[in-house]
Amino acid sequence: IRKVPAGAQVFAQGEMPSGLHCILAGQAHVTGVSVAGRLSLIGILRPGDWVGYLACLDGAPYAFTGTCVVDSTVATLPT
Repeated sequence: IRKVPAGAQVFAQGEMPSGLHCILAGQAHVTGVSVAGRLSLIGILRPGDWVGYLACLDGAPYAFTGTCVVDSTVATLPT
């Protein structure tokens, strides 16, 4: 369990999986950059939401980036 300040990434697109992440308090946005370089909002994570399943299952790099939009508390179950 760790405190993540607003603007900090929990995980980054293209980075190898560090684990499965749960927002305990706060909020994070999941975004992705397309091949054309366009940033898209994929989802909004709120307390109780888990993210990172696919990367943990297939071992491939994260397909998206998770960034806290407010100071947040995040639990990570490491891979």
